[in-house]
Amino acid sequence: MQEAFMPYYGLFKSFHLFVIIFWLGSMIVLPLILKQAGLASKEGKRALLESAKTIRATIATPAMVLTWLLGIVLIVITGAGAPGTGGWMHAKLVIVLILSAWHGYSGKVIRNAETNIPNSYFILSRLSHLLIVGSILLAVTKLF
Repeated sequence: MQEAFMPYYGLFKSFHLFVIIFWLGSMIVLPLILKQAGLASKEGKRALLESAKTIRATIATPAMVLTWLLGIVLIVITGAGAPGTGGWMHAKLVIVLILSAWHGYSGKVIRNAETNIPNSYFILSRLSHLLIVGSILLAVTKLF
């Protein structure tokens, strides 16, 4: 099965990178929108929260799903993570699981943002940036 998809590897990888950019770009922007919503007037807050909901529903969530699907296809094509290929893929998958949980938590924060946006959300958003860097380093360098 791997050989059948190998001619399309570059295409799958390109689309995987495109949707990663959309997903994680959205996840970087959402805390900034929520921060501004906390500072805005009532009407402004409502508009910003609606924007955050729309971005998450129409860009971030579909991009996360496609990131996972295309990532799985790439794992099948390349055999990454198989015995003898190094542990970098396992570490990267742990990071992607944490980022996916962050995505879910962001949805909860957005749903409750009319009444409360916890300060910890903004601190955690900075940690997600470090996870993104770690994921990129692992994918590019295959450190171990």
